[in-house]
Amino acid sequence: MDESNPPAIPPRHSSEFTAAESIEHLQASKKRLSKTIKASKEKLTRNSSSDAECEDSGERKTWYKIRSSQGLDKEGRSSTYREIFAKQAERLTYEKFPTKESRRWFMHFFTRSPNGLAVTGGRRDTSVQGNFRESLIKVQNAKHPNFAEEKSHWCPITCSWLHEKLTTAAHIFPWKYGQETMTRIFETEAEHEMFSVQNGLLMSTMAEAAIDKGLFVIVPFANDESEAEVKEWHKSNPKRYKLRVLDKADKMMEGNIPDPKITWTDLDGSELQFRSDHRPRAR
Repeated sequence: MDESNPPAIPPRHSSEFTAAESIEHLQASKKRLSKTIKASKEKLTRNSSSDAECEDSGERKTWYKIRSSQGLDKEGRSSTYREIFAKQAERLTYEKFPTKESRRWFMHFFTRSPNGLAVTGGRRDTSVQGNFRESLIKVQNAKHPNFAEEKSHWCPITCSWLHEKLTTAAHIFPWKYGQETMTRIFETEAEHEMFSVQNGLLMSTMAEAAIDKGLFVIVPFANDESEAEVKEWHKSNPKRYKLRVLDKADKMMEGNIPDPKITWTDLDGSELQFRSDHRPRAR
């Protein structure tokens, strides 16, 4: 072998980057994107044709309303998120989560959570969901007793009859996190309960949307500051529940439930009204 002319070292691929190198690479990409966005903004300000595009009834629209600008802005924010994610992954590797199992569960919740990537678990089986809904209707005695109103279902939250299309079979523990996660948290008690009536409640579609947004929650009908009341509630059967509004400032809370005189905010502290003794499992 000619030592004066050694063979070339093959270039390193991105998949071989260390965590530190990945962060450095993302920071460089972010810097380049920031320069591109800044230059584009300056160009649009000077460019008369862009001025015309920005005008609406004699007033300039913001730079962010132009499609090309929106694309650059999204790309810049995406670069920021990737950098944050890479830093978090590196921290988990070396600090608080030394095991692969712990990191795996962090990634699972980060991926599925609405505060993370909000990726769902894929398309659910419609037949399973349909059976889940029918089971809830039966155990909650939610179908209207009058044959002429058979397509109306009872919502225990709004305490009213709603057309079946305005009700939904909601999961207490969210379906998007999966059965494996549910079992991991609640152990063998919840091993097969994702689509069980123990993990569901038939309710208004608007109520489910508000719960998903974190606007209100369903809690025990007891004074949570009284240990004695909480203990009595755990012993009771069937259990009583009430609604607690968490964000009264949200515009959705100003809207009316089926009763035009009552808003969602007015339901704060109200007791849920069931038509049977069935209750979902307390979580």
